[in-house]
Amino acid sequence: MESALALELGVQALGLAGFGLILASTRARSKRLFLILDAGGVALVALHYLALGQIAGAAYSLLYGVMDIAALTVWGRRARLLPASVLVLIAGGWAVSGFAPLAALAAGGSALAVLGRFARGLTRTLLLVAASTTFWGLYGVFAGSWPQIGFSTIYGAMALWRVARVGLRWQRRRG
Repeated sequence: MESALALELGVQALGLAGFGLILASTRARSKRLFLILDAGGVALVALHYLALGQIAGAAYSLLYGVMDIAALTVWGRRARLLPASVLVLIAGGWAVSGFAPLAALAAGGSALAVLGRFARGLTRTLLLVAASTTFWGLYGVFAGSWPQIGFSTIYGAMALWRVARVGLRWQRRRG
């Protein structure tokens, strides 16, 4: 019994560590740093979901990491079709799941997050990623991941707060 509790706490701690790195990404002053912190965080979250037996959550988390790395290294004219290709891959993953409702939440959240990684500028990135937290928060409820629920709530709020601060700073410079 004690070993099962220790294992459960370890699995949840892994999720918390990953979500902590992702939360730190909202404080990044550049899109590059945002993507680096996010890539590290989603790798830990993927392990968290694997340990929970949630393959869709793990797969989409790994996909985020790949997209973070792609956005850091190959974004430009030669990668214009990459986001569209990934969105097709996400839809295919949902189809493979038998169009399961839980997988639909993961797919919807993932689609918005992928679009955010390839959006121009940190503000658009944060807005799209914040929108994706609605889907992922619900995923956490149904998958039994309390770190996901807490993270989605906090991350969405922090991302929107950061957008508001950047917007105020931009207006002061113009005014």
